Amino acid sequence: EIHSLRNGCERGRTILESCDSSSKVKLRSGVTLHMYSSSAPCGNATLKKFATITKEKLNATFGADEWPLTDHDIIPPHSIHLGQFSLLLKKDQNVTDVKWQKNYNKKSPANETDDWCPPGTTTTLSNQGSIHTCSDKICRWNYLGLQGSLLASIIETPLYLSSLTVGRKFTSIICRRAVCCRAVKREKKRKNSNALICTANASPIISESFDKRYSLNHPSIMGTGVYMDDTGILEMSGKTEVGQDVRFNSPLCWAWWPDLGEKAECIDGNSGLALQLSGDETESRRIVSRLSTVALLDMMHSKVTGEESLLPLTLKSIKLLKLQISPEHEAAKSRFFTENETFREW
Repeated sequence: EIHSLRNGCERGRTILESCDSSSKVKLRSGVTLHMYSSSAPCGNATLKKFATITKEKLNATFGADEWPLTDHDIIPPHSIHLGQFSLLLKKDQNVTDVKWQKNYNKKSPANETDDWCPPGTTTTLSNQGSIHTCSDKICRWNYLGLQGSLLASIIETPLYLSSLTVGRKFTSIICRRAVCCRAVKREKKRKNSNALICTANASPIISESFDKRYSLNHPSIMGTGVYMDDTGILEMSGKTEVGQDVRFNSPLCWAWWPDLGEKAECIDGNSGLALQLSGDETESRRIVSRLSTVALLDMMHSKVTGEESLLPLTLKSIKLLKLQISPEHEAAKSRFFTENETFREW
């Protein structure tokens, strides 16, 4: 989008537009960002505990381009020691020698075992994983924005979701807790204080930041019974295995953006590499995906600095690059992680 805009793309053909007061770009007026997940995001959004769950009600009054803008109550922090707001990692099945880290905070049952975690996940203290679950990532985006650190240097304001729509295994109160409300900074209770309300799409509840552009975003959370893909559904008649009626066994996923034309990029989820398909699929070559971290970093480095390729990259060089190009974003990130008790374990 940035490439198209800065190369003279016809006005209205991109979701971005140039700012009048600076060299940065911004989301075009009237454009909003929405996310669809075929199933509840893995991690905290599938932890069906610590809340009174009621049957979801269909609201058929919304049009094709409408979504609810009503506020929702903050989820009360009554079981944090049991894992209510916990960050969760995707469990690495190859780890056999489990060594739990010592927790120096108050004794917490949730930090002593991962038996309470949703299948396939574990805690940040178990040393059985390093990749955060989707719930954690979405929650982080709802404070720092979708654009990431490098794009933040050329985008006027953070890009926030207006809505999140979930297909299978959706529970509204659980999903709200997972993707936004657990990031609310908890203040000491005051007598006769009114209940806090999470305002959809605009809620600077975390605390004042050095950069006022960053605040906790609460998107509208919706469920749908209309699925984009029915191929993963299993027949569960007569079986008692709860919550396992959908399994996506294929590791392949498809990504498309306008520059690809009529083709899409096929990515192997097991390796993160893209498949360069040929006539004979057995001869397909694995190449670096154009959506991989290394490819996007390389592209952004050249766009932002005008310099040649940054490769090879190291974690240290990436961190230094972000601090150099987007100091405000990195400061907001640091403040978010240090001020919010839940996210200090990231």
